[in-house]
Amino acid sequence: MACPYARSGRKRSRTLDMRHLRYALLGLLTVALALGLPHAGASEVSIGTAQVERDAAAVLPVLISNATNLGSIDLELVYNHAVLIVTNVSGSDFDVMVPNLEASAAGHVRIVAFQTASPGITDSVVLARLTLTAVGDAGSTSSLKISVNKLTDATPQCRDLPYSVTNGTFSINPRTGPTSVPFSGYGGAYVLPTASPPPSKKPEPVSAKPAPPVTPAPESSSSLAPSAPPALPATARSLPSPAVRWPVVLIAIIIAASAILAAFSGRRRAQ
Repeated sequence: MACPYARSGRKRSRTLDMRHLRYALLGLLTVALALGLPHAGASEVSIGTAQVERDAAAVLPVLISNATNLGSIDLELVYNHAVLIVTNVSGSDFDVMVPNLEASAAGHVRIVAFQTASPGITDSVVLARLTLTAVGDAGSTSSLKISVNKLTDATPQCRDLPYSVTNGTFSINPRTGPTSVPFSGYGGAYVLPTASPPPSKKPEPVSAKPAPPVTPAPESSSSLAPSAPPALPATARSLPSPAVRWPVVLIAIIIAASAILAAFSGRRRAQ
C-alpha cells in the first residue's frame, strides 16, 4: 500500500507542471503577438500601388493612418530608378513638409514633416503626394519601400510613437493605355493624363470643275503690222553689203584678165 503522502506529493508536482506549461504557452503566445502583429493603437505609414503605361506618371499619397497627437515624421522611400523616378513631392497636411529629391534619380527620396502652430494630428493624414514617372520598359515593376527614421508626438518631449509600414508597388503596363489601382482610403492615387497627338485630318475630296472656255482676245491694230525681220547672227552682220562686194569682184576679174593676157604675150614672144 502506497503512502498517502507520496500520492499527494505526486499530485502536487503534476499540478505544478501544468501551471508551468500554461505560463510557458502564454509567454510564447505573447512574444508571437508582439513580433507578428502591430501594436495596438500604432500608426500605419503606407503608400499605394499604381500601374501606368510607359512614359506616363502617377500620383501616390504617403498616408499616416490611426495617428494620435502626431507631431513629426522623418522617412525615406527607396525604389528601382530603372523603372521610375520621383519627379515631384507636394500636397502635405503638415504645417511644414521638406522633401529631399537630390538622390531621386538614384532611387532614394527623403521627406521630413512636422507641426508648428497647429496641434498634433489625430486620425489619418497625408504626409505628401508623390509624382512617380515611368522611365523603364513595358512590363517592368518596382517595389516602393518605406523606411521610417522617426515618428514622434506633438509633446515637448517628442516621444516616439509606435507604427507599422505598408509598402507599395509601381509597374509599367505592358498593354496599351494607362490603368491605375486606386489607393484604398483617404487621399487616393490617380494617373496623370498623357498628351496624345491630335488626330490626323483626312484630305477632303476635291471635285474637278470644268475649266471655263477661253475666248480669243481680239487682235489689235499693232498685231497686223509686219513684224521686223529677225536679227542676223554676228557673222552675217560682219559681211559687207552687196554694194560693197561688186567693186571687189570687178577688181579681181581685171587682175585675172591681166594675168592671162600677160601669159599669152609671153608665149608669143617666146615663139
